[in-house]
Amino acid sequence: MKKLFLFVILLILPIASFAEDAPSPKTPPQVIIDLTECKITGSPSLPWALGSVSINNLELKDGQCRFELFSEIEGGYTIKECALSASTEPAVIKESCEKDPNPGDYGTRCDINYSFDVSKCEGGKAGNLLQEMVK
Repeated sequence: MKKLFLFVILLILPIASFAEDAPSPKTPPQVIIDLTECKITGSPSLPWALGSVSINNLELKDGQCRFELFSEIEGGYTIKECALSASTEPAVIKESCEKDPNPGDYGTRCDINYSFDVSKCEGGKAGNLLQEMVK
């Protein structure tokens, strides 16, 4: 019986470790803004973990790409007005997930990474989509 148990463990262990270390074939979702033309490449929205980020109302004005940055997590949201200088480098918003060393309930830790400084975006209208639906 011990030999059978050991055989099963030795058979399953390499398969389990391979599945855990296998690279993800998916490219992480991202929003790319071409700042020279102030246009979005691909989707204007990025769903992630418990929320989403989206870009609305793009406009090229006075050498700047202006847009609204809508960020929502579990119903709570903020809307900021951003103005980035037109440049050859695109603005990129992407999800970044990594294995959490202390996984708790979820096992991964996800965040949104911006290639630009969001703190320079103005405004900050905030609200809760769920409460607004009830009104």
